[in-house]
Amino acid sequence: MMKLGVEPNAVTFSILINGLCKQSRIVEALSLFDKMLQEGIQPHLPVYNTILNGLCKTKKAEAAGSFLCMMEDRGFEPDIIAYTAVIDCFCKNLLLKEALSLFSKLKEKRIRPNTITYSCLINAYLGLDQQHVAKRLLDEMEDNKILLDVVTYGILRGIEPSTVIYNTLIAVHCKKGSVSDTQDILDTMRMQGIEPDTFTYGILVDFFCKKQLFKEAKDIVDTMGKRGIELNMVICNTFIAEYLKIDNLSDAEGIMETMRMQGIKPDVVTWGIIVSDLLKKRMMFKAGRAIETMGNQGIKPDIVVYGMIIDALCKLSRFFDALNIV
Repeated sequence: MMKLGVEPNAVTFSILINGLCKQSRIVEALSLFDKMLQEGIQPHLPVYNTILNGLCKTKKAEAAGSFLCMMEDRGFEPDIIAYTAVIDCFCKNLLLKEALSLFSKLKEKRIRPNTITYSCLINAYLGLDQQHVAKRLLDEMEDNKILLDVVTYGILRGIEPSTVIYNTLIAVHCKKGSVSDTQDILDTMRMQGIEPDTFTYGILVDFFCKKQLFKEAKDIVDTMGKRGIELNMVICNTFIAEYLKIDNLSDAEGIMETMRMQGIKPDVVTWGIIVSDLLKKRMMFKAGRAIETMGNQGIKPDIVVYGMIIDALCKLSRFFDALNIV
């Protein structure tokens, strides 16, 4: 770039730093960070967070602690995710005095610790057989009305945090309708080096679609594509069902086309969703054609599909036709 007379800017540096940190090349990332400052380019908060996570990921605990302080000195207030990352790094390096000190500091700043913050400390103290400290932290969680959830429970049972545990936690928060908590869990999941799987993304797509937040749901699918994770039947069916609920036939057909392009064949659930929508709109002929197409594709209607057809015919007082199906 510079040879061609094009000077790198904040975005260029950010992309390079992010790429280096993902490959655990933290020394080179720090060198680029210093170069940014030398050239008078002020890094934004995401760059600081990227470096901080890179230091934590490579277990450079003392450097992570110093970097966190530097963030504060330069006017960037770390959030609970940043503090938790460093506390976790301290704990994994058995620097429990430093971990507790930082834990106290965030509480003094009136930053509320979350379940993951407590879990890092509890896990570390249990590992050193200091059960009295772990119990004190658990009592503190209870006093602060921070619930003992599936992640903490898993740790206390000696189960390492895994995709399954995090998926359960994400599902719980989605049921509560908490978008921000769900995002925090995803961030923490990645910080722990645990990549979301198809099931994780399926939970999120279902959550966003049901709230009619289709842009966010599509962003999830885009993220899947970038990470090499293919769509599955469940996610496609979720999109189709929610699009049809708001009469968005165009986007529903777009999902069907995507399925065809990716070699995903509609199943009995897909056809059930389509037939149900047609019956609700009293498009009996089209519903019949859809069922015929199902049969041509070797998919037999199940009891749910037959139930929908019988119900629709009865509502139209076509009892004779309904009885013929039975």
